Amino acid sequence: MTCRARSCLDRVRLRQILVNLVGNAIKFTDHGHIYTTVSWEKQESSNSRVILVIEVQDTGVGIPKDRLDAIFKPFVQAGLHHEKEKSGTGLGLAIVHRLPRLMGGTVAVASVPGQGSAFHLRFPDVAVSARVARTGAG
Repeated sequence: MTCRARSCLDRVRLRQILVNLVGNAIKFTDHGHIYTTVSWEKQESSNSRVILVIEVQDTGVGIPKDRLDAIFKPFVQAGLHHEKEKSGTGLGLAIVHRLPRLMGGTVAVASVPGQGSAFHLRFPDVAVSARVARTGAG
């Protein structure tokens, strides 16, 4: 991976983040929906770079407020859906927490027990391909 900008978006790492987030959403959502959205925001300092925004939202079991920070630690699970948690190692969200930072991005989570969770990823300073229109958010 070679980077010329302050931020470098790595396809393999991005794929791993999405697999972990969507996999968890599927595992912990028995009914309702799972949405994955990808958009961008114009970056004021450049016409050829954007802030990439990705959100994975579900209507799953949710995570208690007092457990939100802990879920990003290795081998920690939220404890709301014991049978399904047994099938995982507790490393997925630790990976999700670490990889965006390595690429200059951030991850945040909002969740309500019994209503679901939303994971928000932001990657600033991402180069826009010449094949993508640069006139607005997508």
